[in-house]
Amino acid sequence: MSGETGQSPLQKAQVRQYQPLVVLLAAVVVGIVLDRLLVVCTHYCWWPLAAVSCGIWYVVWRAKRFEIAVWILLVSVVATAGAWHHMCWYRFGRNDLGLVAREAPQPVCFEAVARIGPRTIPAPPINPLRSIIVGRQTRMLVDVVRVRDASTWRTASGRARLYVDGDLPGVRAGDRLRIFAQLLKPRPAQNPREFDLSLHHRADRILSRAYANYPECVSVQAAASVWSPRNLLERIRTHFNDQLWRHLTHDRSGLAAAVILGAREQLDPQRVDDFVVTGTIHLFAISGLHIGILAAGMFVLARVGMLPRRWALFAVVALTVLYALLTDARPPVVRATILVVVTCVSLMIGRKSLPFNSLAAAAIGMLAYNPADLFRSGAQLSFLAVATLAWFGPRLLVQRPPDPLKKLLRQSRPWIVRMSQRALWHVTRFTLASGAIWLVSLPLVMYQFHLFSPIAVLLNAVLWIPMACALFAGFGVVLTSWIPPVAATCGMVCDLSLGVLEYSVSAAKRIELGHFWVAGPVLWWLIGFYCVLGFFVAFRRWCPRRRWCIVVLSVWIAIGWAVPTISRHHRTTGQQALDCTILYVGHGCSAVFELPGGQTMLYDAGTLGSPIMGTRSIASFLWSRGVKHLDAVVISHADVDHYNALPGLLDRFSVERIFVSPTMFSVDDPALAELRTAIRNHQIPIGEIRASDRLRIGSPVAIDVLHPPAERVDGSDNANSVVLLVKHGDRTILLPGDLESPGLDQLMARQPVSCDLVMAPHHGSAHSDPVAFSAWCQPGWVVISSGHGHDTGPAERAFRAAGSRVLHTVENGAVRATLDDSGLQIRRWRQDGW
Repeated sequence: MSGETGQSPLQKAQVRQYQPLVVLLAAVVVGIVLDRLLVVCTHYCWWPLAAVSCGIWYVVWRAKRFEIAVWILLVSVVATAGAWHHMCWYRFGRNDLGLVAREAPQPVCFEAVARIGPRTIPAPPINPLRSIIVGRQTRMLVDVVRVRDASTWRTASGRARLYVDGDLPGVRAGDRLRIFAQLLKPRPAQNPREFDLSLHHRADRILSRAYANYPECVSVQAAASVWSPRNLLERIRTHFNDQLWRHLTHDRSGLAAAVILGAREQLDPQRVDDFVVTGTIHLFAISGLHIGILAAGMFVLARVGMLPRRWALFAVVALTVLYALLTDARPPVVRATILVVVTCVSLMIGRKSLPFNSLAAAAIGMLAYNPADLFRSGAQLSFLAVATLAWFGPRLLVQRPPDPLKKLLRQSRPWIVRMSQRALWHVTRFTLASGAIWLVSLPLVMYQFHLFSPIAVLLNAVLWIPMACALFAGFGVVLTSWIPPVAATCGMVCDLSLGVLEYSVSAAKRIELGHFWVAGPVLWWLIGFYCVLGFFVAFRRWCPRRRWCIVVLSVWIAIGWAVPTISRHHRTTGQQALDCTILYVGHGCSAVFELPGGQTMLYDAGTLGSPIMGTRSIASFLWSRGVKHLDAVVISHADVDHYNALPGLLDRFSVERIFVSPTMFSVDDPALAELRTAIRNHQIPIGEIRASDRLRIGSPVAIDVLHPPAERVDGSDNANSVVLLVKHGDRTILLPGDLESPGLDQLMARQPVSCDLVMAPHHGSAHSDPVAFSAWCQPGWVVISSGHGHDTGPAERAFRAAGSRVLHTVENGAVRATLDDSGLQIRRWRQDGW
């Protein structure tokens, strides 16, 4: 519209500001948010409201009351968006397999149709801190068709994620499969601020997961048509993936598949972590940057190939849509694809596309595809980045016409000087654009990922060059695979470009001040920040002068920084209570003590499985409490499921001192060597503690060591566990680690103690003699820290028979005990929250 002639400058300015899709997007967002927050709203009230609003709008519009009609129409849009979100988020088939799934695994036999082909997950590299060896796996997304009930097959529905140990040769997208597996629900958040896998899967309408132990548990009942769209796309994707693995070195093939095809499952999580902490994860994950680079490159190639402009634009649209489908159409890809399509269509019809109007069209299209994407951080960051570029880009990337005299002087200089100045101009502008995106998205990144990565500003400004080379060379590999010399050359270029990319990111991660782990802002401040920022952008005419806008944002940023600090200081200095939180870490152990003086002590930090999962769970809780520093860490004994999360925590938090038993490092073990190396690298002193010692952490709380003695107790590491008795006033908490006989017998030979709260020894194992132990310590509450699949029934019955109340972290999530003069208060995260 801005290109129309016959308009005054004022009219043209008004036309440029008229971007109706932005208003429409705001109405869609309001409807989705209201439906998520207001549980009482159902599709039985949303749809009638939408229909009635449409009817009223028509009457008012016919009466030529256009301003009122617009508001009524927006109400209809709000109701429609709320109804659509309700249908996608709350409404599932009555026979959905996920509705009968439980958190504990249960055997199931069902038939399903594969939505995508098998995705191979390579075995993770050997890690001494991982106690369970995981082999090669296959992941699939399937649509359930029917399930076997005894000997009867019943119709079923729903989507499920299928994991199979090993490969699944011969299985393709669209095949009908018969599957024997263990069925369970996706795991919900068990600790504060922890990633909620169940909500993440529910956003994709996935309510269940199935695990098959052998490839033979999956058989093809009916093969898909060779010409089905799903099958064709999967064959193209598989061919591309095979060619990348064939023409690139083994170290780079997985990275190439992730960068070009979005196959992140083929990459080691540790390499992914490098991109995360340096703020360059968008280079690794398929995002708008990839789509933009490829669309621009394809348009240039089409024009060089002497295609007419309209046909070149049509080719860009077709290839971009195909690429989006090949990469599973993730939200950032959908957004970027819609933007490319809108831009190309605008160029075809000779109209200039308005940036925010186009971005709003992309957002509406994405939310129509899946309204739950509104609440995903990936989609939020993607739109924030593009919106920032749309706002700051014209001010940063457009070069003003130079002064004629300066232009003449520049042309008189040597060509190398002119090229250097031109390159410097581009680097400066890209760095400023990268900095603007980084600043705008920083609060959300700090809230979601707890990262502050200033190194990302420089990296994002320069790494798009090797990224572009890798993308074009990677596509050159797959498109010229029938010409071996050309494919090999493209493979070398792609390999080298990815090598430069990965080396740069890895080196940036090692820079001392390149990134910091932070607790992040509180949610209300985050929402307020983006509301204020959005108001300044949307209503420029109503905004105060620029300096006052800067003052308002600066004050709000200062509030966001000060409030958590002041809140924690007030909470820790003003309270006289002792808080003990026993976290859920699966089959493992971790307890956090927040002492009245403001100190924080961590007892154990480990899980039976991936150490990074334990690290994330513990760190999420500590950040939710505003904890940045640990005054003491106590490791009970040398079992890896009690300490394997600690090296990751040392990267995220400062630690004053670590306490271990005298026999902790007495054995030669690779996992213990990894732990000791991590402690040494962070220069943290290690202190040995034994029976009769008292830990002094600057608090009136008494922390006594009851076990082990100075000499090693005969038996396993469990028999030498550090046992702590924490006293606060008349209240006591007992932490026995994995204590077993003969160490358990030595402990119970002491004078009996009466405890208000006890962590069950050895995760509730019957080997810890729960009958005698409960008689010795007479616990009021017992918390069992364990995961599914471990028989804790005998211990639970023994403790209940002794009059104790028993809680299990696998059922209740984190358990929080508050001890003060008024008594003991127990709260469970999943039932009570806090």
